[in-house]
Amino acid sequence: MQAALFGGSFDPPHRGHEAIVQWLLREKKIDQVWVIPCLNHPFQKSLHSFKDRFAMCRMVFSKMGEKVFLSEIEKELGGVSYTARTLRELRNQYPSFSWSIVVGADAYAERHQWKEVDALEKEADWVVIPRGKDSKIPDVSGTQIRQNQLEGKPWENWVLPEVADYFKRLASSPRHSK
Repeated sequence: MQAALFGGSFDPPHRGHEAIVQWLLREKKIDQVWVIPCLNHPFQKSLHSFKDRFAMCRMVFSKMGEKVFLSEIEKELGGVSYTARTLRELRNQYPSFSWSIVVGADAYAERHQWKEVDALEKEADWVVIPRGKDSKIPDVSGTQIRQNQLEGKPWENWVLPEVADYFKRLASSPRHSK
């Protein structure tokens, strides 16, 4: 079984995330894509609650079929979300799976900042998703969406309508990690 670990903040999950999963299933011959929202971001990024981000992920990824699995593993593990720890646990639970780690080119360029990156590079293949205007993946980020929302600029077309509605309701609540 070839499985892809697609982790992230997903604050909110957007059209780019959808396109990545669709591309992985179509082009990379992946048997399953595991979408894994982080619990506590390792770089102390301010996030909406795990519960809210997971709910928005469910809106997006539950529609994508049985090959897409939304996992709460980082919530179950607790603490700071490190890809190395998550991958180790997944490999323990699913020893017959071969794992790939899915990252954007921007995150891949900064992987030297990741905890145990040397081990990750030995334990899993990397699928690097091009970012920017030349990519087939929509050029959008959660940071850009949150900034546009704060500034009253358009952002709703970058997410599913139900995610937009949910995210609007969160606008008045503070972001946090738990």
